[in-house]
Amino acid sequence: MALVLSGQGEKASPVLKIARKYSAYLAYPLLLASIAWLLLLPLQTFTRDGYFSENAMMPNQVHTAFGAEEHMLAMNYIDTELALQSTAKDEGERQAGAVYRAFEQLGLDSEIQRFAFNEVPGVGSTSGVNVHGILRAGRSDSVEALLIAASWTTSSNATNLNAVRLMAGLAKYASEQVYWAKDIIFLVTDGGEHGVETWLKSYHGGGGLYVRSGIIQAAVCLELPPAQSYAGMGLFFEGKSGQLPNLDLVNIVQYISR
Repeated sequence: MALVLSGQGEKASPVLKIARKYSAYLAYPLLLASIAWLLLLPLQTFTRDGYFSENAMMPNQVHTAFGAEEHMLAMNYIDTELALQSTAKDEGERQAGAVYRAFEQLGLDSEIQRFAFNEVPGVGSTSGVNVHGILRAGRSDSVEALLIAASWTTSSNATNLNAVRLMAGLAKYASEQVYWAKDIIFLVTDGGEHGVETWLKSYHGGGGLYVRSGIIQAAVCLELPPAQSYAGMGLFFEGKSGQLPNLDLVNIVQYISR
């Protein structure tokens, strides 16, 4: 007890006596040591690896079976419907019609949205056609939803057809599962970010959409440049108001993509 107590009327701690005596000499080394420790924290040796805190999102506990023949056939729905819609004069209408018919074949509640985006009045507007389909979860009342989105063009202005085809395959795979607790919204947009912004405004009370679900809890946007195969993947994540999104979702995408 004598080594701990140092109050008035008690025997002073020998360690405390030494600390008080040499405090001027110990302060700067301790400060430098604390700064060095903070700088070492980002190193892999001193940090924890990625982990899942949500038990319901453990990818090791499920069998990832995407890639079966029926999923590949669903991806080909898009090519088939685009060929059938070849007589359409407007490219946006042709693409939206093909995706709408493909979503209908997959059993999704689907809707087409025609829009004109005018960010700055008097400067000009962007028009396009969006289409979305909703997979209703059998164990929920459509209070919450997840969003999977893809535009017809990539950020480099190349075609994003591979992402749209992948979305159809994911919709087929998701429709075969019975454990969903949230609806899944599949969105294909026209006009890049303008199409997404217009759709979100309409979905969140702006009017014009009749096929709706609940509050969107998270969103994943797909972008696959034209290629026969891919050697790598980039994962860019961003949360609301600059915050980070749910880390479990990021870790799952990283895990299943290996």
